[in-house]
Amino acid sequence: MRRDYAKAAGWAALALALFTGVTYAVRNLADLWLWLPLALTLASAGLWLAEYRSQAVEVLRSRRTRQGANAVIFSLAVVAIAVLVQALAVSNDLSADLTKEKSYTLSDETVKTIKGLGSKIQVFAFYGNDNKAAYEDLLKRVKKLNPASFDYEFVNLNRKPLLAQEYGVRALGTSVAVNGDKKESFNGSKEEDLLNAVLKVSAGDKKQVYFLAGHQERALDDSQAGGASALKSGLEAANFVVRPLNLGTLAQAEVPEDATAVVVAGPRTDLLAPELDALTRFLGRGGRVLAAVDPRTRVPGFKAWLGKAGVSLGEDIVIDVNPFNQIFGGSPLAPVIQSFDPNHPATKDLVQNQGQAIFPQTRTVGLGKLPDGATGTVLAHSLGTAFGWTGTGNAAPGKPGPGDKKGPLDLMAAIDAPVKAFGGDAAAPADKRARLVVAGTSVLLSNSGVAAFNNQDLLVNSLRWLADEEKRIALAPKKAENSPLMLDRGRLQLVWWSFILMALAALGMGLLVTVSRRAAA
Repeated sequence: MRRDYAKAAGWAALALALFTGVTYAVRNLADLWLWLPLALTLASAGLWLAEYRSQAVEVLRSRRTRQGANAVIFSLAVVAIAVLVQALAVSNDLSADLTKEKSYTLSDETVKTIKGLGSKIQVFAFYGNDNKAAYEDLLKRVKKLNPASFDYEFVNLNRKPLLAQEYGVRALGTSVAVNGDKKESFNGSKEEDLLNAVLKVSAGDKKQVYFLAGHQERALDDSQAGGASALKSGLEAANFVVRPLNLGTLAQAEVPEDATAVVVAGPRTDLLAPELDALTRFLGRGGRVLAAVDPRTRVPGFKAWLGKAGVSLGEDIVIDVNPFNQIFGGSPLAPVIQSFDPNHPATKDLVQNQGQAIFPQTRTVGLGKLPDGATGTVLAHSLGTAFGWTGTGNAAPGKPGPGDKKGPLDLMAAIDAPVKAFGGDAAAPADKRARLVVAGTSVLLSNSGVAAFNNQDLLVNSLRWLADEEKRIALAPKKAENSPLMLDRGRLQLVWWSFILMALAALGMGLLVTVSRRAAA
């Protein structure tokens, strides 16, 4: 009878040990619910050993036990090495980003912005303890770039109510970036949220970008696929002020004095002579223009104006039947672009980071006769398999015709010219220059186009070059992408039964080995 009780105590010790381990793993608390079952485990194990001491000693001395002990020792050694490597990595702040989207690698724009800070920026993060781990990791990585000019502090909203009141914070999840008298509140905890706030408090006066209106251009307030509201948001995040400009409604057609750049986003009707003269005067005082002119668009006056500036618009549509386009989401009428000028400030970061763009429904854009003292650069080229179709109709051919230009084709150009080329003061300083960037498609600027590949990087960095902000040219943070595994009901059942069958197979093998050994004994 006593041996039966001891055997039951042994089984109870195993069950209590399992219960104790699971409880601690789930609750992570060393309280009564840990110590009580642990004490019962030890007591039960003691009762079993008191009765089965000789059998336990015999088992411990057996060859099988020694082999098992060696396996346990080797396993513990592997675990110890892993823990040691982890400790060394943590103590030396070493890490590696193995995610597909490089989610834990700071973007080139963030690195350049933080390293280039000239004054101290402090971020106050009003967060609780339950949702700050990922955000704190981001802030640590950012601070490591420039500890002298960037710092952060997590603030308990209840313990420091006066600080929260000073910055107008009323809820958890709010952060405030502070630079002297400037402050910017934001609610997100992503890299782009932090970067936008840092840019706003670290930059000087915001530069004004005007989008020309009145010629059926892409509208800033249009959130449909063909609108330009996404580009507006991207430029505002890059610390530009974006406004519409209709020169035809003004008493005297003039680009405002505070304008840094004017964007002409796909006009469907031609610009009037007074409007073209206003753009010329704007360039003559050192202005900047970004233009996107779609193929088969009748704008002869604007085309001639661009020709005088040194930009040639092709009367064609670029077609590329290379299967590479389909693989990466393009089509014969939407070629994927990987070839950019490696030296121009607007595109060199795309080259260094192997960026890509897509130019849907584009015409060729090349360099013509440049004004005296001007320099021109072709920013983007198609693949060699592309051709410039000059035919009519809507059915695109699969191969070029006799008069079609063969690839690689020029698709985007930049001009840097002295202001005197546009009627400006001939005695103006050498650094007072006029600049233009011209693309062969306005779909690039649309809500559907700007979100593809590195299109927004290309546009924003072109405007930064136009605005003399070369130091801020970089690739923006990548948006986090979720790639869930989607399984239908049949596949879910297949996975479920696979796990069940594997478990049953393991149990069956164990029983078979046990029966075989007993039969052999």
